[in-house]
Amino acid sequence: MCDRWCYHPQQRYVMASDEEVGRQILNIFMQHRVRAGGVLRRNYFIDVRDADFQRGLNKAVENRWIKIKVHDRYTYELTEAGLAAGRIGLSQPSWRREGT
Repeated sequence: MCDRWCYHPQQRYVMASDEEVGRQILNIFMQHRVRAGGVLRRNYFIDVRDADFQRGLNKAVENRWIKIKVHDRYTYELTEAGLAAGRIGLSQPSWRREGT
């Protein structure tokens, strides 16, 4: 699905697409059972790779799944659309990591 590859001397990582990372972010809201209008701070998303997080965040905002708080850029609010997307299973992460 994704055609971007990162090489590291000891491992190969298939970079997740923006959509996949956005779904990872949405999945974290679902894991914490956040209702529409509920918020999570940046530290809840530790499982999302830092290198991918901003791309996924942008995609989730573009899809209107979450909103970034105006006065605190590290606080994210789940929208009704995000809750609906999470409930129908769009939030299943499909990233993968390949070892050596």
